[in-house]
Amino acid sequence: MTADNRREQLISLGPEALSDALLILASRHDDAAEVIDWMLAPAQENLKRCKERMARFKRTRTWIGRGECRQLVQELLALLDDLRIAHGDPSTGVELVASFYETDHAVFNHCDDAGGAVGEVFRTTARDLFVEYASLCDQKPWLRERVLGLLAEDGFQVRGALVERAAEFLEKPHLRGMVERLWSLFDCAPDGAPKGHWLGQIESLAGQLKDPALFEKARLTAQPDLPPASCFDLAEVYLQAGDPRSALDWLDRIPDSDPVKAEERKRMRLRAIDCDRSCP
Repeated sequence: MTADNRREQLISLGPEALSDALLILASRHDDAAEVIDWMLAPAQENLKRCKERMARFKRTRTWIGRGECRQLVQELLALLDDLRIAHGDPSTGVELVASFYETDHAVFNHCDDAGGAVGEVFRTTARDLFVEYASLCDQKPWLRERVLGLLAEDGFQVRGALVERAAEFLEKPHLRGMVERLWSLFDCAPDGAPKGHWLGQIESLAGQLKDPALFEKARLTAQPDLPPASCFDLAEVYLQAGDPRSALDWLDRIPDSDPVKAEERKRMRLRAIDCDRSCP
């Protein structure tokens, strides 16, 4: 039975049966009781509790070893679940998840995330919740600036995940504005400071904008002497943007004997040739 089928069957039981079942679960499990308390509490009370919990994460000084990270992951996921319940209007939801991202410095400075599970919470679960709220938020200039503010302080490189789905909550003019600001962040970074992640974010936005020239500029800035793998990436971006001739040009720069993505290159070349023949 699929999750959707179970959901429909539960709905068909009606509110009284579900309420009784929840109360039984709450009497046996503290977590279920806490969920009920959240559902019944006033929205402002839930918001206050969420903010207090995020503040505790920011104040943490306890070191969490690799073997204890699983518990930390569960706590972070539970906090995101609470943010989902407590958010209120979309802009409040955006601000709450943005505040969650701002706990990253304290979290990563006090845990051994060698396995990457903690980072995955920020890169995937938190990102998806942010996009859910941001897509409903109509304050687009504020939203763009909030995201850019997060990116400017992305010391642990988990906030950049928001860029991967930026086109789902920002229109093209705002995406272009983000690109300009990311170039500024890159250009103004001190010598020796890590800054390549901003070029990666520009590449992501270039893909969402279907702007292969922008992607090419960012990649050439990062790698002036392009390796075969980058030539392949550029060919793919140009092909996706509907420019098969440029795609073929980049594929031709990879020696036939090079093993990098050899089979994928053959398939892409055939696609590019077919596309070029069908183009007017």
